[in-house]
Amino acid sequence: MSEINRQTALQHGRGLFDVTLSYAKHDYDVYFDGASTRSTFLANGSYPQGHGLFITIKEFHQQNDVDIYFDDNLGFFEEDGIERLKGRLEFLLGGILR
Repeated sequence: MSEINRQTALQHGRGLFDVTLSYAKHDYDVYFDGASTRSTFLANGSYPQGHGLFITIKEFHQQNDVDIYFDDNLGFFEEDGIERLKGRLEFLLGGILR
């Protein structure tokens, strides 16, 4: 990968693939006086501008499905292309995480 980056003369800090993956697995199943709680992922919109696609995978509750969030930058991708990529990644990651 380093050799590809050198030969394509990519700028420092930029990679060949502008995709970031974040995976978080936490046990947030908490009960207060017998009442259950629910944790929710909230995106703050502060993803790096230089990334074409930021993928967040969260697994917060043992009884719930894994959630996958996509934050895409249409400056890097065409809309139909990013939708196809999302579908492929959801299929792939869904199969891995089940």
